[in-house]
Amino acid sequence: MKRLHLIFFSLLTMLATVASAQFSVQKGVIEVFTGSWSQYSPDGFVILEDVIASSNNVIPVNIHTSDGMEIDHGTELATFFSTSYPQAIINRTTSPISRGTWLSSMTTYLAGVSSVTVSFDSVLYNNVTRQIDVYLKAMFTGTVSGDIRFNCIIIEDSVVGTGSGYNQVNAYNTTAGHTYYGAGNPIVGLPHRYVARDFLGGTWGTSGVIPASVNFGSVATYHYSYTVPANFDEQKISLVGLVSLYSASGVTNRPILNADYWPSIMMPSTKFTSPFDTVCRGGAITYTDISDNLTSWAWTFQGGIPSSSNDENPGPVTYSTAGTYITTLLGTNSLGTSTWRDTIVVKGVNTNIIQTPTELVAVQGDVLYQWLDCNNVNAPFMGETQQYFSIPANGSYAVEMNFDGCVDTTSCINITSFGIDESITHDNLIYPNPSNGAFFMEMSDDGVIEVRDLIGSLVFYCSVKAGVNKLQFDIDEGIYFVKIKIHAEEYLQRIIIQK
Repeated sequence: MKRLHLIFFSLLTMLATVASAQFSVQKGVIEVFTGSWSQYSPDGFVILEDVIASSNNVIPVNIHTSDGMEIDHGTELATFFSTSYPQAIINRTTSPISRGTWLSSMTTYLAGVSSVTVSFDSVLYNNVTRQIDVYLKAMFTGTVSGDIRFNCIIIEDSVVGTGSGYNQVNAYNTTAGHTYYGAGNPIVGLPHRYVARDFLGGTWGTSGVIPASVNFGSVATYHYSYTVPANFDEQKISLVGLVSLYSASGVTNRPILNADYWPSIMMPSTKFTSPFDTVCRGGAITYTDISDNLTSWAWTFQGGIPSSSNDENPGPVTYSTAGTYITTLLGTNSLGTSTWRDTIVVKGVNTNIIQTPTELVAVQGDVLYQWLDCNNVNAPFMGETQQYFSIPANGSYAVEMNFDGCVDTTSCINITSFGIDESITHDNLIYPNPSNGAFFMEMSDDGVIEVRDLIGSLVFYCSVKAGVNKLQFDIDEGIYFVKIKIHAEEYLQRIIIQK
């Protein structure tokens, strides 16, 4: 089992500070100020669960102060917002509000929109070193300006400790019908939920990453690295990624624009590598799984042979057709599934050859050419390194093509009737060749001509008369073929247009 965890999250969710973001999904971070000494906090715990149950877009964070779970960033937040206990802020857009209005305020807030989507692009966890690598992404769907910042909050769920710093004072121990009726005062051994353990960007986030003015389509990313302390339960760690604005003062001037939630760093974590991301046609790749916590592997190789595998490290996978393909690994364990995808580019050339009475022409352009004598163990013809090759005699010929390091050779073309039927070859001349598109054609009789490109598309057609015809081909630069038809006879000639 490898030690590297990677969680690849799906695409974004949107939000912002301007009404122009019409396609965003607003998520709401509710930060509750609490403490084990706060006698009314148990009622806040109950109400917070109701808020969470109201929408999948609610992200809970409990900010503890003056107890065993206090952190400096939480104390700074509480001081800045001048809170009472238990009170809460929703995306830091207002002064702290009392618990009786949490649900209605969140419902109203989530009905709005935002100008940025925040997502976890990936999360890596090494359970030997206990290091988390968090890759956050912000995609802007509207205009935002100001000091825009990333942040990531480390959350530990169900924290249990001993002593006054963890035993929860409970004003509802004798309140019949309350959830915490009879639980004790204090409640000893209470699992404290959604506890903020650290802010990776400090209290107010990491500045200088996102430009001060962004528009629709702008994308920003940031990487946080963090070592999970030994006294934190890695099985209960989750993450809150967010983008916020910052100004010097005022409780409404440091809002969270949008956020996303990653539920567990111990979820199945899927990732793989390959020795390269580009292969020549006919090449093969062996993939290496670097996931962790997987119990099964489901691979799909678009364009590959085989097309799928359930092996941990599959291969070789052969790619016989040029193109761009996606390799997908779906990893599974008892907690769920995760997916990782990567792209493989298969480079290749068109190996078709067009034959005229006197020439062979490779259809593939813009590569390196070497014409070969198939009857002489594919010996190269010295100096024959152009796209076209003048047939010297009956024989068998091919061309080797080198495209960005990928070498491919065409099938051999057997020539058995060279020079036998050239009845109209010398009586019908096209000149000058090459030309900028203006040609003269000397015809022995009336006929028609077709001009086609290398893939066979008709680009020009006209009738011609006996004698000298002046023709103008308004087509792009390149190699073309002119088919001359006179009565039942046809003749094919290559022309080159250079402008």
